[in-house]
Amino acid sequence: MPPRVAGAMVRLQYQRVSAHLPWLCLLLGIHSLATALALRGNLPLWQQWGPAGLIAAICLYVLIRNRRRNRNPGPIPRAQIYRHLRRASMMSAPVGLIAGIWAANAFTHASHQYCMVAPVFIAIAALTSASCLLGVPRAAIAGMVGAVAPIALKLALYDSLGMRALALMLVLMTAMQIHVVLAKFNETLAMLTLQHQAIRASLTDPLTGLDNRLAFMRMLEDRLHRDRPMMLVLADLDGLKQANDTHGHLAGDAILAEVAHRMQRLGARALCVARLGGDEFAMLYDISRGQQLALGEIAAVRAGLSLPIVWNGIIVPIGASFGTAIAPLEGADAAALIQSADCRLYADKAARKSVAPRMVAQRVWRF
Repeated sequence: MPPRVAGAMVRLQYQRVSAHLPWLCLLLGIHSLATALALRGNLPLWQQWGPAGLIAAICLYVLIRNRRRNRNPGPIPRAQIYRHLRRASMMSAPVGLIAGIWAANAFTHASHQYCMVAPVFIAIAALTSASCLLGVPRAAIAGMVGAVAPIALKLALYDSLGMRALALMLVLMTAMQIHVVLAKFNETLAMLTLQHQAIRASLTDPLTGLDNRLAFMRMLEDRLHRDRPMMLVLADLDGLKQANDTHGHLAGDAILAEVAHRMQRLGARALCVARLGGDEFAMLYDISRGQQLALGEIAAVRAGLSLPIVWNGIIVPIGASFGTAIAPLEGADAAALIQSADCRLYADKAARKSVAPRMVAQRVWRF
């Protein structure tokens, strides 16, 4: 699972659980008290009200914590979300087990007329709760199995074919609900994965695999908005048009792909390497700790792009002109910063006599 998909998944899980949690806690609290009332006079008081009070107290505790958490404005850190989801899984199993043992005990000790009240109440609540916890499969399955397992086991051991059939039905219904929970989780994961792929495709140049102009501008504006010091590098290939005219667009595509590969390999410290369109490329560097590393990589990229490219046995000379600008000193917004870098790029082109390397095709003979 890609990290971005994992992050989106846990946030969606948290949102779904948070939306259902208040109603689920109210349902379980009222349901446990209603079950205790239905068993009135059939069990000792501590067996009648003890489990119900414990379940209601846990639900009240969760409600209070959830209300306090929702009062805090702003996004919740991912680490905190993970803790909440783990806590939900850890709490659902004990609550389900308490309810299941309570129901099994009531089946044994209640009068014949009321022996099925608690098992039926608890089984319905367990299966319903699993639907509310679809966003967190572990919590849904743990709570449901914890509640149903003691009931099904007790019914299966009872000397009655009808009770054993009922135990089998509970097991089958639980298995079906587990399948639904897992299927819903996988469906959500597939949806988020497709969404991530679509977003990534909209931000990626399909030919080179680099970030496209939209992704580059988003990062540039985000860094400017946060007032982070950075260096913008613009690069313009020399000779791409001649390569297209002489050898065809397949050669031009191969040149662009190789240039992208070299820029990524030699500019490994760059925050972003992007193809803006045509023969225009851009890079962003964080210079909060100085410019030396960035300048060294830019020099390496320039040297790397001055080396010829071999395509179908033909040596194709290439080169590139560069322009840099430093934010926020040379531009407080994206337009001003790009203009400053453009001016230096044009000056670099002029220094190179505004002539791209002549596309002299040299056949490489292979022996």
